[in-house]
Amino acid sequence: MESPYIIMPIAIGLVALYIISFFLTKKNILPLVTHKRIWNIALFLSFFVTGITGMMQALRVNYGWFLQIPLDITFMHVELGIVMFFIAVFHILWHSYYFKDFFKKR
Repeated sequence: MESPYIIMPIAIGLVALYIISFFLTKKNILPLVTHKRIWNIALFLSFFVTGITGMMQALRVNYGWFLQIPLDITFMHVELGIVMFFIAVFHILWHSYYFKDFFKKR
C-alpha cells in the first residue's frame, strides 16, 4: 500500500537544505544569524499555516463551515505538519543546551 503523504521526500529535502545552509554558515558565506532566521521563519510559517488549516478543518466539522478552495486542506495540514516536525527537530537540537540544565538532577 502506498502512503498518501510524502514523508520521506520532505524529510530528505529539509535535511539536505539544512546541511547546505549549515555548510554555508561554516564557510562564512551565510551569517549564522541569517541561517537561524531562515529556519526560524520556516518553523513559524509551517506552524502558522498548519494552525490555519487545522482551524479550517475544525470549523468545517463543528459548524459545517466550508470554503471552496481548490486544495485538499487535510492533505496540506498533514504535509505542513510533517514539515513543522522536522524543522522543530532542528530547532530543538539547536537549543538542546537549554534542556540539559532543566533535566539535571538537583
